[in-house]
Amino acid sequence: MFSEIEGPAQNRASVGASLASAVIPGAGQWMLGNKRQAAVFFISFLVAISLFWPGRIITHYYGLIVSFWVLAAVSISSACFALLRAGSSKRTSRKHMLWLFLVVPIAFGSSFLLANRLVRAAGFRFFEVPSTSMERTIMQGEGIQADLHFYRSHALQRGDIAVIRHNGLFLVKRIIALEGDTVSSDNQHLSVNGVPLKEDYVQHTDSKNVTPEMNTFAARSVPSGEVFVLGDNRDLSLDSRMAEFGQVTKKDVVGKVCFIANSNRGRTGNPL
Repeated sequence: MFSEIEGPAQNRASVGASLASAVIPGAGQWMLGNKRQAAVFFISFLVAISLFWPGRIITHYYGLIVSFWVLAAVSISSACFALLRAGSSKRTSRKHMLWLFLVVPIAFGSSFLLANRLVRAAGFRFFEVPSTSMERTIMQGEGIQADLHFYRSHALQRGDIAVIRHNGLFLVKRIIALEGDTVSSDNQHLSVNGVPLKEDYVQHTDSKNVTPEMNTFAARSVPSGEVFVLGDNRDLSLDSRMAEFGQVTKKDVVGKVCFIANSNRGRTGNPL
């Protein structure tokens, strides 16, 4: 048990250590001289960070959720262990329990801020889709998470839903054809390299007001270094069918959409 003189000093030390551990798990244990426990929490902290990168399990929605809660659990546990380190009497224990109401939110908030930084550092970014051009695959107003590092190690693929940069804006479109491919359309039915596409994801919501050239066009070749992109809502999409839009250069394909990150239709977490 701590003496009357040592008690207040020990209490202040444990509170300070707890706040340190809320930000960097293990730091508070190190301050209190418990190096073994400090090592355990710090290693756990590094493992939690590795889930974001290089593990990158946040490519999947539930991987993102698990990664965040593991990081939060390590921070909160480390902060609590440091705070209760000096709780050797009922009086100090009661005081520390009151401090928990401050320390736990700080640890949780610190984890949330760090998780956001780790998500961005790993190359992931959240976008809100303002248009209807990708409905019904992605509804207007839904949020998506995109992997901006995906195409650093993967080739572009037909059918990918990608974030592209066009005239300074980020847009979401589906890659239909790659460089060297030929694309044609006969009354809304697309073919790539002469092979008709099965596009169950496509919808037509305003066919009467679409120009004939949008639905039927002769075979055109995709130039080297470019891709042909379309929206899934074919009647309401500005895309590669139009001369003013054209094909998209490969360098302007900035990322692959992973999943719907926010939806009011119960679609949150849907992979794309």
